[in-house]
Amino acid sequence: MRYKCAIKEAVLASDLEFNDDLAKYLCKKDLNCFWKAWRKRFCHSNLTPTDCLNTKVGPENVLSEFTSHCKNVSMPNTAGADESYTKQSITSFINQ
Repeated sequence: MRYKCAIKEAVLASDLEFNDDLAKYLCKKDLNCFWKAWRKRFCHSNLTPTDCLNTKVGPENVLSEFTSHCKNVSMPNTAGADESYTKQSITSFINQ
């Protein structure tokens, strides 16, 4: 009997986690619709932004902390980096 209940719970959990709309949008590579469906299904509509981030308090301070972090994470390539990566790829391909 526990086995049947576990199967039912697993089926219900899978229905809650992923649905046909999400799969359809993902297969079609329609990322805008996928993320809209994802947020509609999993994100709460009453989310509130944080007022404290890395000990910085207040919306302006949180925004500047977030901006400085993202700026450091997504630095563009330096001049000549693309050529260097291309040379490394060609060299590793030839050596295989």
